Amino acid sequence: MEGKGRESNDTDNATGECAERMYALHPKKRNLVLVLPSLEKEVASGELASDIEACHAEWCRSEDWCENNGKFVPKLDEWISDKGYTVHPDGNKPEKHVPTLKELIAKGII
Repeated sequence: MEGKGRESNDTDNATGECAERMYALHPKKRNLVLVLPSLEKEVASGELASDIEACHAEWCRSEDWCENNGKFVPKLDEWISDKGYTVHPDGNKPEKHVPTLKELIAKGII
């Protein structure tokens, strides 16, 4: 039982750190307090924070988000809630994350 609580706490910390990194990179700095709950909700539904973060980084480098100093960039919490991470800037759906051996061991799968 003790190990399970620790795993949950580790996941919460990792999700929080991911939210902070995404917010730091995001061109439109609004609603920081809403970013973590939005990300936690998506992670709880089975999405991987690392996949969301990777897609977000692609969008942050995209021409669409870079033009006009990010004037038309959605708020980060809304982008997450609206599942903006399900389409990459090139219009393709992202590939599903394939966990590394280290990730599988950390989750106790192996």
